[in-house]
Amino acid sequence: PAGHFEYVNAGHVPPLCVRASGGVDSLSSPGFPLGMFDGARYEVASATLFPGDQVIVFSDGLTEAQNDAMDMLGEARLAAIVEKCALAGASPEEVCNSLVAAAENFSGPTPQTDDLTVAVLRYAPPVAG
Repeated sequence: PAGHFEYVNAGHVPPLCVRASGGVDSLSSPGFPLGMFDGARYEVASATLFPGDQVIVFSDGLTEAQNDAMDMLGEARLAAIVEKCALAGASPEEVCNSLVAAAENFSGPTPQTDDLTVAVLRYAPPVAG
């Protein structure tokens, strides 16, 4: 309820935090991919979320979407799309749809070779009552 957010990446692409006040933060934390080593330990990282902040969790299929020239969508293009959505005040559903559409448009006729998973969460603290 206070906006304290804890996460573990476990070797996954770092989620992005779109700040309602402006800006995009990468939520990275070190760690091996989940299941890679028996007994691996994972560092829990944390962030403070403020009302209206959005956390975007996505699979590497999004950043690794390729076009016919074998170029990848990449993290820089993804961040630019996310920033554009943030400036427009996009809802979580609009952000999700924009990211999937961007990957599909970027890839064109080139088939997707990996899953394309996106989840967008907006922090809305409980209303005191």
